Amino acid sequence: MDVRELDRHAPGYGTSMQRFYSSIVRSRRPCAAEGSLQFVNRGFCRFKSIYLPLASGEGTVSHIMGAAAYEMGSA
Repeated sequence: MDVRELDRHAPGYGTSMQRFYSSIVRSRRPCAAEGSLQFVNRGFCRFKSIYLPLASGEGTVSHIMGAAAYEMGSA
């Protein structure tokens, strides 16, 4: 699945995530993010996440490993 397919469910979200992941691949550096999201019919969510580019011996990034912690609650 191409992350941009998420645009069908939330316009612009998949494209935004594709740009974010591409920036991690280009920089070849870890990236941490935190913030909050409002989910339709699911409430408010705070999150902290980290994305780690994984590369071959030649330095070509082929995967991104990510981990996130979520806290559901009210806005």
